Amino acid sequence: MTSLILNLYEGCYFMTAESHRLVKITQFDYNGNQRAIGVLTGPKLRFSDIFPAIDSFNRENGTNLRLIGPDVAEHLLTRTTEWRAVSEHRVVRFPVNMVIAYEQPGKPIGPEIVFAFEKHPTVTLSVPEDHQGKIDIALCVINLTATDFVQEGGNVRLAVPKERLILVQAFPKDDGSYPVDPAILIPHGQQVADSLEARRLCRAAGISYVGPVTRGFEYYNIVPKRGTEERSRSPDAPHSAKRTVVASLSSFDTFQPLVEIA
Repeated sequence: MTSLILNLYEGCYFMTAESHRLVKITQFDYNGNQRAIGVLTGPKLRFSDIFPAIDSFNRENGTNLRLIGPDVAEHLLTRTTEWRAVSEHRVVRFPVNMVIAYEQPGKPIGPEIVFAFEKHPTVTLSVPEDHQGKIDIALCVINLTATDFVQEGGNVRLAVPKERLILVQAFPKDDGSYPVDPAILIPHGQQVADSLEARRLCRAAGISYVGPVTRGFEYYNIVPKRGTEERSRSPDAPHSAKRTVVASLSSFDTFQPLVEIA
């Protein structure tokens, strides 16, 4: 086990039966502890398929990988310069270990929130009675595992107890810059001017959504590199893509996920 972890920290590759490989990208200090970040390369994965793939990788290689958490992603993007190493691996957008669910603006929440988009399978979250009837809220779940996703005839149901649901009051109706809930880093409340403290929200318009929250550099459709950013698109500006929280239409996108190497 010791040699495996040492090799991981030197950036070596480990192959699995599914042809996924782990490449260590960087490490940085987070609240006094070193956090190592890698990317799981190989076939891209839908969000709900990431967790069993990580479980399989851990079993086969004796590792303890987990999908990057929203707090670690926030720190990486806005409190370090190590995000540059991520962008140089062409990882321009990545999901964090969080699902968000919300209804159309102004529509009371019912017993379920269902994300149905074009011909894709549906994604459903059951809503406990104490949240039903509320308007303009979001429900979030963090620290997801493979067992939280239940396949129902090709569709997906997020099966989590109500104790794990985190309520976000005053979830914005429109894209824009907002204060963030410090506990889960989701924009909420009234729109504000761009600033280093605010976060930009990109949400689904006119439909219900149940799916991952993603972060990264893709909001302006650019991949920042050292010395090449246009001044108006500086990655360290208040309006930067690094400060954008994307909570929209990502359930069926595919990713090469960022993982924490524990």
